[in-house]
Amino acid sequence: MASTRYLTRRSAPVVPPAMPVAQALSAHPGLAQLTALARAAQERLIAVKRLTPAHLHGALVAGAVDAEGWTLLVTHAAAAAKLRQLHPQLQAMLQARFGPGILRLKRMV
Repeated sequence: MASTRYLTRRSAPVVPPAMPVAQALSAHPGLAQLTALARAAQERLIAVKRLTPAHLHGALVAGAVDAEGWTLLVTHAAAAAKLRQLHPQLQAMLQARFGPGILRLKRMV
């Protein structure tokens, strides 16, 4: 009869301890930077929602933050038209709160 040594386990498997996602993201420099950019985009979105009518909030999505500014994504044309009317006020508020930067509006297709 053939030996079944390969089926027997000699020791318990070694499993590293679980690490919370936030700790894993902060441990890696690249992921930590992406996390900070995502947090900055969400903060800007929250600030913009305070100045826009409530019925538009569902049409707003936080876009990318970069060295030049921030992109606010809009899901439909009517919301984009209203945001273009509010652009000067939104731009001034974002610059006062987050420093210099351009607010870009882009329609999601």
